[in-house]
Amino acid sequence: MLAADLFSQATLRFAILGLATGSLTALVALAIVIVYRVSGVLNFSAGAMGGIGAFVCYGLRDSQGWPVLGAIVAGLAVGAALGLLTFAVMDVLRDTSLLTRLIATLALFSLGQGFMVVVWGTDVVQPKPFLNDSMVNLGGELRVGQDRLILIGVALLLALLLRLFYQGSMFGLATAAVSENRRVAASSGWDTRKIQLINFTVAGLLSAAAAIALAPIVTLNAAVLSVSVIPALAAALVGRFESFQITVLAALGIGVLQSEISLFQFDIADLLGVDSQAVVGLAEAVPLVIILGGVVASGRVRSVRGERAERLPLPGTGKVNLTVLAIGIAVGAFLLIYAESFADALIVTFAMSIIVASVVVVTGYGGQLSLAQYSLAGFGAWVAAHVADRWDLPFVVVVMAAIGATVALGALIALPVMRTRGVNLAVVTLSFALVLEAIVFQNSSLTGGFEGINVPSPSILGFDLDPLDHPQRYAAFLLAMTCAVGLLVANVRRGRTGRRMIAVRSNERAAAALGISVVGIKLYTFAIGAGIAALGGVLLAFRNPNVQFTAFDAFSSVLLVEYAVIGGLGWISGAVLGVMSAPGAVMSRIVTDLFPNVDNIAAWLAIANGIGVVVLLRRSPDGIAALWARIGGRLFRFRKASRSGNPAESEAPRTTVPPCSLAVEDVTVRFGGVIALNDVSFAVSPGEVLGVIGPNGAGKTTLLDVITGFTQPNAGRVLLNDQDISRWSPERRARHGVGRSWQAVELFNEMTVLENLLVAEDRGLASDLIIDVFLPRRQRLSAFAEAVVEELGLAEHLDATPDTLAHGVMKRVGIARAMISNPGVILLDEPAAGLDSDETRELEEVIRRIAEREGIGVIVIEHDMALIFNTCDRIVTLDFGRKIAEGTPAEIQVNQDVINAYLGEETDASETEASAVGSPT
Repeated sequence: MLAADLFSQATLRFAILGLATGSLTALVALAIVIVYRVSGVLNFSAGAMGGIGAFVCYGLRDSQGWPVLGAIVAGLAVGAALGLLTFAVMDVLRDTSLLTRLIATLALFSLGQGFMVVVWGTDVVQPKPFLNDSMVNLGGELRVGQDRLILIGVALLLALLLRLFYQGSMFGLATAAVSENRRVAASSGWDTRKIQLINFTVAGLLSAAAAIALAPIVTLNAAVLSVSVIPALAAALVGRFESFQITVLAALGIGVLQSEISLFQFDIADLLGVDSQAVVGLAEAVPLVIILGGVVASGRVRSVRGERAERLPLPGTGKVNLTVLAIGIAVGAFLLIYAESFADALIVTFAMSIIVASVVVVTGYGGQLSLAQYSLAGFGAWVAAHVADRWDLPFVVVVMAAIGATVALGALIALPVMRTRGVNLAVVTLSFALVLEAIVFQNSSLTGGFEGINVPSPSILGFDLDPLDHPQRYAAFLLAMTCAVGLLVANVRRGRTGRRMIAVRSNERAAAALGISVVGIKLYTFAIGAGIAALGGVLLAFRNPNVQFTAFDAFSSVLLVEYAVIGGLGWISGAVLGVMSAPGAVMSRIVTDLFPNVDNIAAWLAIANGIGVVVLLRRSPDGIAALWARIGGRLFRFRKASRSGNPAESEAPRTTVPPCSLAVEDVTVRFGGVIALNDVSFAVSPGEVLGVIGPNGAGKTTLLDVITGFTQPNAGRVLLNDQDISRWSPERRARHGVGRSWQAVELFNEMTVLENLLVAEDRGLASDLIIDVFLPRRQRLSAFAEAVVEELGLAEHLDATPDTLAHGVMKRVGIARAMISNPGVILLDEPAAGLDSDETRELEEVIRRIAEREGIGVIVIEHDMALIFNTCDRIVTLDFGRKIAEGTPAEIQVNQDVINAYLGEETDASETEASAVGSPT
């Protein structure tokens, strides 16, 4: 029956209707692509800004009596103006990271939606369409509105025109130049700001056009129009944020799939053997599936060479100032005792603070921009409500069940997003939030509908915490839980686990090269963040005897990130500060008391939060907590952590990997049609120093990437102590003794030099993941590491961050980190680059000591021939990916192939020792 229905006229009719809806999604997607092409910014605010244009248009037509054409022009003009506003914000933040600007578009998203609610309210309106909606007979009983056919044609035509314009016009070429490299485009005479301004204006106009045409189909509603950006993001992702044609076709396909799923909803329910209400909202999952497919297909488990982590606001240290904590508890207790009317506002504030703490862990510490944390909180509340309703279990057991289920869901979400990061991760997690909202929170069969789910009043050990009868008592309990969660999150940051999290956030490749499991840390980050969110969600939801879930929408997940940014994205102390303006929280209550006649206080606060985030990202991107910490640091000084201590408590015994032999056999690496390495073989023994030289582009760094596991060879193998490790991950190779330094240093800039060294020495025990939450153990450098620090002259720099150091000092820190990472063989990538002659001579002595004293094999890639000839026992020379020579320094200096390819002239050994030959040109 279902198979026959698939080929019915109803199916075809719904496909055409889906094409019409998809065509409007395509307009928003095209606006997103235009902005991304010229600025690299993923504009989450496109739907909200376009929605304002739609409200203006229909308001002028239906309420003010404007002619149709005038109303449309006014709506489009508003969209274009809001495109200019978006450009102005991006221009102000032009020197910040792309991820920071993405957060700014989230702020504009909430600002736009809040503005629509304040001005036009939340009523659902179905405006009359502008286009002729008379039915057209397409054959038989197949009849479709004429307006839908027009929309499909317009979308396809627009995609074609945009392609022709951007590929064939001078402005299109200028746009491509600005997108590729803004500085180079400016040096060529292009006015880059003007080009970006025009593109943002066109994008704003397209967003408004889409919203104006979409409103008669999906209703004129702020929330609905704002989230129209999600299927548009999915379509743009399929088009790789570049191709207009593919983007439009993807949008049309999404529209068709969603329409057909709506048609066959009851059949799908029968096929699955569930009630039809159980599959409500299934169509909303289509963009998520497409987004996940694109991310999984094109993503990578870890970043690649040259890919930099986007800078997020800097995290705090996790150190607890007991004076500040005591003052905060005292203020909370005072309000609980002497301001009874604020009890519910305090309950909301404390519960929301706990949920924001999950953002601090996932995004602030882990560097994973998740827009699903509030939805995870709602899922935890949903599980707890069902458990409490069906079984007579203690409140603590109910909470633990909710946390366990949400941790599992958080880990499940983390698995497919392991292959993405940055802006794509934000798209995926927001899509998850929308799917949870559509399938669970808006599904009356799962949530009890308008009445919600009845739950018993919370109690612990027989002590009644009923929020209605004893609101102050429940608020006091939440204050205690907020402090406990804050301390646990601070513990995580201070411990070894926190250092590993910050290392992965800062530089995934360098973290993997130290043996840190990038996947494991990300999974842990999402899991613990989900558990914290669930706790806050349960405590927030259980303040009412009938738990309802409509408040756990995707928009609130966006607002949650804003609260975290305002308070301090990486500062647990900023969690309470950030949520003060949340709906129902303390600031909301104060504003309500001051302005009792003002409607939509929550929308006004959303507008204020949006503006506040943009201002903070420009003035104090690390948040209020970081700003106060800098000011308060002069009043409440943290006692500097000692690097000494009881070794039994703070210094883990040094476990050494025995010196290893390493061999490369017949390795070939191809990148498309380019052969980077061609049948390269060599070996290094324990205690031996092997130099690898060759012109730039010879394949030297690719060779190190093959040895350390960041590049898989097309042929050949890598042996460690005669064991084939060619399929081992970088983390596994590092744990078995393959250590390296980096040509670009690759330090963790968000940690001090001391923390960089500690994370290298840390063996990463699984037990730390649990122990650090409750009792983070102090750690100091081992005696060996202290000796390395003294040997490289780094003692005075241990408390500095890498970005404050001179380049030569940074290089020494990178070498020190590699040396103390427990290597059995160590690879040094251009260690002398940026060092002066004295520092280079000291480095020569250090390399020889590594080999002779520690018995470790050393592979050195270097252009400084004096260092190579003075320190290496043997030298391998590469040219265009081929090994052209191997031998002792004396043999290499007289090898004619090496002279022709690299040295340029025959070099006398005694002369080479006196002065280095510069890098070849």
